[in-house]
Amino acid sequence: MKLTTEQIDYIEHTLVKNGLDFEDLKFELIDHIASEIEVKMAIEEISFMPAFYIVFDTWKAQLKPSQSAAFLGRNLVAPKIVIDRLSSLKKRELLTGLVFCFIVTLLFYGMSTMPVFRTVLHYVELIILKLFLLTIIVLLVSKMVLYQSKLKTTYSVLFNKSFLLSVPFCVIISLGGFSFFRTENIENIRISAVAATVLYGFFLFSSARFLYQHYHFVQKIKRV
Repeated sequence: MKLTTEQIDYIEHTLVKNGLDFEDLKFELIDHIASEIEVKMAIEEISFMPAFYIVFDTWKAQLKPSQSAAFLGRNLVAPKIVIDRLSSLKKRELLTGLVFCFIVTLLFYGMSTMPVFRTVLHYVELIILKLFLLTIIVLLVSKMVLYQSKLKTTYSVLFNKSFLLSVPFCVIISLGGFSFFRTENIENIRISAVAATVLYGFFLFSSARFLYQHYHFVQKIKRV
């Protein structure tokens, strides 16, 4: 038995009343809850409201207000399902970033004694400085566009969380704050600076991916 538009709207209204204003998760939960209600109505031959209360009761624990962990910012309070999703995405990002940084830095360290590699790295650094300067502009424009969209998703929140940290680091790197070399003769490579730049570069890429996923979802619901 398919639910009516009014019944779907009632499910959405109830989720919003319980603090679920993240559009991507709300979209998923409406689909799950509606499907469960349809099955419950068909099997037990009951009307919408009794089936709704039975099904919604199983989701109460997931909609209970919860506070985020420190790495997400203690000021974020949202339904448990939101905090769990944000934590899962952020933990995966942090772990992948650290592993990627370790592998790339290890490769840099292994090749740092090669004169040709040091020369190439010198020119790569000059390009990176310009790229990070360009990234500052892209981040600011993205932030303004995201603000105007008015839609909140788990991806937009993760992007916003990293925004305030991203811009200062972009400025520092673009001004040479993490120079790869201790001296101008490019003989001594600062591996710590290379590691910091690689790690931060990865997190910038990850932020861009979150931004893309946000707009991909926005386009998806526009087609529905």
